[in-house]
Amino acid sequence: MRQPAALLVASDLDRTLIYSRRALALTVGEQPPLICVEHHRGEGSSFMTARAGQLMRDLSAVATVMAVTTRTPEQLDRVRLPGRPHRFAVAANGGLLFIDGQVDAGWSRQVRGRLAESASLNEVLTYTGQASHQPWMLRLRTVPDLFCYAEVDRPQLPADWLLQATEWAAERGWRVTLHGRKLYWLPRTLTKSAAVREVVDRIGAGRVLAAGDSSLDIDLLENADLGIHPRHGDLFASGWSAPHVTPTAEIGVLAGQAILERFRTIAQEHAEAQMGCHSGRIHPLRRPQSAPGSANRNGRQIERVVAHPQQRVGGAGETDGGDPESEALRDAAGHDSGDEPGQVPQ
Repeated sequence: MRQPAALLVASDLDRTLIYSRRALALTVGEQPPLICVEHHRGEGSSFMTARAGQLMRDLSAVATVMAVTTRTPEQLDRVRLPGRPHRFAVAANGGLLFIDGQVDAGWSRQVRGRLAESASLNEVLTYTGQASHQPWMLRLRTVPDLFCYAEVDRPQLPADWLLQATEWAAERGWRVTLHGRKLYWLPRTLTKSAAVREVVDRIGAGRVLAAGDSSLDIDLLENADLGIHPRHGDLFASGWSAPHVTPTAEIGVLAGQAILERFRTIAQEHAEAQMGCHSGRIHPLRRPQSAPGSANRNGRQIERVVAHPQQRVGGAGETDGGDPESEALRDAAGHDSGDEPGQVPQ
C-alpha cells in the first residue's frame, strides 16, 4: 500500500518566524505574550508570540518543519524553536545541511562541486577588498569556503560602484544582493532551494510550503508549492510577486504568527487528506500551481516573556547520514540582520 506523501515546511527565520525587539512592530494596543527563542550573551535576542509557539508545536506534529537560513551554524545553534525535534535545518544560504544536528557530508560534497563552477571566493575577496578603505564599507566578513558579505553604510554606498560590482560578479558566476546593511556576495549555485530539494528527495515530500522576507528567499519561494512572505522587509518593498506566493495582512511578529497559522491549517488539511487516501476515502485538497523552476514599524518594548521548552534547530559535527551578530539591531526601517552570518571559526 502506498505510503502517504510527506509535507515539508521550509522557512526563513529572522523577520519571518522570529523577531528581534526592534523588529516586533507592535503598537500600544498590540501586546501579545511573547516567548524567547534565542539567547545571546545572557540576553533574549529573538522572539515569537506565545500563540506562534503553540502553532509551531501543532505544525511540527503533522509536518516536517525545517529552518532555511543564511545564519552560520553557530548563530543557528542559538535558536530554540518550540515543538517536536526538528530533524532538518539549512544554514549558510544552503551551503550546509544539518540532519539530526550533524552536518551532512554528502550534501557538503555536492555544494563543493557546484561552487567549482564559479570563480573562487579568494578572487571575490580580492576584488571587494579593493574597496575596504572606502568610508561606506564598514567591515568585510566571510563564511569560509562559501561566500562573503560586507557591512556597509547604505546611504553612502555609491550606486555606480554597486552596479559595477554586480556586473563583475555576474561575469564570474556570482550574484550581489543588498539586504539591509549587508551586501552579500554569493555564488549563483549557492541557493536555499537547492538544499530544500535535497530534503524533498530524501523524505519523499509531496508538497512544500515556504516563507521568507528578503531577496535571499526568492528562489525558496519560487520553488515551493505555496509561499508566504511578511508584509514588511526588502522583498515586500520591492513589489516582487509570484502567483502562488501571498503576503500576510500583518507586519512584524504578528506576521510570523499569521504565517504559522496558515501553515498549520494547510498541514492539518494535508494530513487528513493523506489519511483519507490511505484508507480508500477521497478527501480533495487543492494544490497551488507551482512556479516554473528556479527559473517590513518598529516595536519599542516587550510586555511579557513566557518561557517554554524549545528544541535546538542546528548543531555541529559531520555525518554521512541520510551580523556582526545575528541579533544586532538595525536601522529604523526595520532592517534586522538576524538572518545574516558572521565569521565562522576555521
